Amino acid sequence: MPKAKTVQQRVVQVARYLKDLYSLDRLWRVEFVDCRDEDGWSSPDDDQYGWVAEQPKGLIIKLCVRCCRTRAIAVETTIHEFTHALLWDEGLGYYHGPTYWLQYGEIIDAFDAHGWSDSMTFEYK
Repeated sequence: MPKAKTVQQRVVQVARYLKDLYSLDRLWRVEFVDCRDEDGWSSPDDDQYGWVAEQPKGLIIKLCVRCCRTRAIAVETTIHEFTHALLWDEGLGYYHGPTYWLQYGEIIDAFDAHGWSDSMTFEYK
């Protein structure tokens, strides 16, 4: 597998790796959007890096192209939003409570231990 060359390609690899690792079939895709055009934002200056949206086909992680410019920020935001998606069906998908942070810590630890390199084997197309 050739190395991901863009931030978007790397994010797709990470999302596919996490989806496989945690068997989250409801995660449909990850997309980069111009967050200034999304409904419900109070101003274009809001710094919301990402969010999860529910669609008929499944959950979508949306990342703000303006905020997630670097690979490191985009990957961390993907992991953050993936945690929300993982807790979605428990009714905890919007919250940052203790359950969220315990799950997030588990995912970050696994990603730091071996996920960074393991995720590079996933397709990004």
